[in-house]
Amino acid sequence: MTEWQLHNKWAIKLGITRDVSEYVNRLIDFPHEVEDYVSFVKSRMKKDHMTNDEFIKITKKLKIFHTVFGHDIGRTKKGPMKWQLEFLLQKGIDYVKAWYLHHLMDFIENREDDKVNNVLEKFCEKMKIKILDNDNELLRIRDLILMFVKQNYYEMHKEIKDARIKRNR
Repeated sequence: MTEWQLHNKWAIKLGITRDVSEYVNRLIDFPHEVEDYVSFVKSRMKKDHMTNDEFIKITKKLKIFHTVFGHDIGRTKKGPMKWQLEFLLQKGIDYVKAWYLHHLMDFIENREDDKVNNVLEKFCEKMKIKILDNDNELLRIRDLILMFVKQNYYEMHKEIKDARIKRNR
């Protein structure tokens, strides 16, 4: 997992505020800690009558906590990805940009291939089926992030890989 410091640095270079970047980092890595997101998921699962703490407890008891609130779940499960994108769209475009950037940076870290076009193509393949009803706004935002990463790829790739090496020492 790419460190939040790097996510924040690149989000700021993209024109996203640190507050938005940190909020999205928390949503992606620890979604159960983001109160308004938990409330949003409760409403989607028709559990509005519960407190957020009760809802989190019941998801753990039903053994669906990881499926709903797991680390990076928005990159691996279609339902939570849709919920996260729908939720973030309500907050604003910069939140969606930060979401794509975070996932793409994590994706870069987990790839040995350092060829920008290969990495971006594989990222798009993985994320393509999970776009909300082929929403043109989401596709436009995704493409903007892809262009930004392509323009900055080698510097970003080096920083991500260097941070990984440093973390694993």
